[in-house]
Amino acid sequence: LGLVSFGLQLIPALSQWTDHYSLTLSMKYSLAELYLVIGEFQTCLDTCSEIVGQTTTLDDRMEACSIQADCVCSMNQMERWASLITDVMKEIGIHVPRKVGKLRVIKSIMRVKRLLRGRSDDDILTMPMLSESRWLSALEMLVSMIGVSVFLQDDDGFAYYAMIILEISLRYGVSAHTCVGLAAYA
Repeated sequence: LGLVSFGLQLIPALSQWTDHYSLTLSMKYSLAELYLVIGEFQTCLDTCSEIVGQTTTLDDRMEACSIQADCVCSMNQMERWASLITDVMKEIGIHVPRKVGKLRVIKSIMRVKRLLRGRSDDDILTMPMLSESRWLSALEMLVSMIGVSVFLQDDDGFAYYAMIILEISLRYGVSAHTCVGLAAYA
């Protein structure tokens, strides 16, 4: 923590984000993660807010949003967590309802069934790897949502988020997170 803070002090404050964007972004991410690990949650959230306010691309904002989500989850503020995740997913282009019911689960399973129709196991195993960062970020957030669903004993949320993972994977490519959707589907 001290070394990263010292490193940031070496960059003139007025030009951190303008002249040294990549370095500042990297160091601020490190600071936010360190604050999260040591339990300084408010400082972590403040750092993430600064990152979100200064970044110019969705990709750059996603890491800060992910850290924010982990932070509010650690603070056991599940309503705030759900709101944050919903907003981030909306920015990515995925509608995630705050309340998942059985009808949504059934519809998501039917969409996945249609996407799987005619595909063999080999077809799925040889699919291209997902490379678009916004979808990778979405999958990371969805895996996080599954974890919270399990913690809250929300079976509908668990099934729905797993099917969304599988749907994204079948449309855009597989990743390490695809196994979560496949395991839930099985």
